[in-house]
Amino acid sequence: MDLINKIIKVLIDPLNFFADLKKEKGVKKAFIYLLILLFFSTILGTVVGYLAQSFSFNIVSKILNLNLPQPEYSFGTIFFWALVGYPISALLSFVWAGLLHVWILIFRGKADYTKTYQLYIYSQTPRFVFGWIPIVSSFIWIYDLVLLIIGTEKVHEISRLRAVLMYIIPIGLLILFYILIIILVIFVFKTNPSFLAGLSKA
Repeated sequence: MDLINKIIKVLIDPLNFFADLKKEKGVKKAFIYLLILLFFSTILGTVVGYLAQSFSFNIVSKILNLNLPQPEYSFGTIFFWALVGYPISALLSFVWAGLLHVWILIFRGKADYTKTYQLYIYSQTPRFVFGWIPIVSSFIWIYDLVLLIIGTEKVHEISRLRAVLMYIIPIGLLILFYILIIILVIFVFKTNPSFLAGLSKA
């Protein structure tokens, strides 16, 4: 199965894709898949991020009704850090897959680490393919999650309900945590204008 066909099958036929994943041996194919799509995502994300940085800060400032500082980074700076982050992200995929594997084992997953690594990489396909698109990137994680749930069910032979709950509950708590952080930041900015002034000068 070539790269394009694999991407299409993951996105539109995940049930059969993850059911057939048991036939794939080792992590080599999944890692190469990651390297190619991560490179694609990194390049496009860098270009879009550079072009949209001022617009993004303006939108956030209007939403929060705050005069946030707007750092202007050169394309060279953004591209440099993207190049640095590329191999780091690729290598960290083994760490994140390991953490995911431990979490799945807690819920009595039956497959080994190799299968969890494949599951982790392929479930991120929407983020790799569409995550560089403004606005879409804010919601694409939802489809990543759907694929992760389906993949966990098929690869680790975990029930659909358990697969849903094992991800939805911690993600819900994480979202709540982020909301509380945002509320706290807004409160600090509103009650401490001098803090924002000092941040702008930093």
